[in-house]
Amino acid sequence: HFYAEPKKVREVLSPDEMEKVTATTSATRGVWARGEAIPITVEEENLDDFFTTRWMFQDFAECVRSGGTPRSNVDNGREVAIAVDMALRALHNGTIEEWKPAYKG
Repeated sequence: HFYAEPKKVREVLSPDEMEKVTATTSATRGVWARGEAIPITVEEENLDDFFTTRWMFQDFAECVRSGGTPRSNVDNGREVAIAVDMALRALHNGTIEEWKPAYKG
């Protein structure tokens, strides 16, 4: 099973099924209880992941040298996090979420 967050797991699984869940997104129930993070691992890495990661590090290194802004940065990271949150709210509440002016950095 793959679930995005603890709340959703509790909504859709019985207590017996909960005992069988070993991972939810990238954290186990035990880790949640302790408030700890665990590393995200990929069982079968592929070349797309390798080249994307390599490109991001190369872009970052070039920006350090030149004083530029990396293409993957805090601003677009914030926007992605907001978009994911909006998608989860829409999914859970059955609503249409609107991008609010307050979201603009």
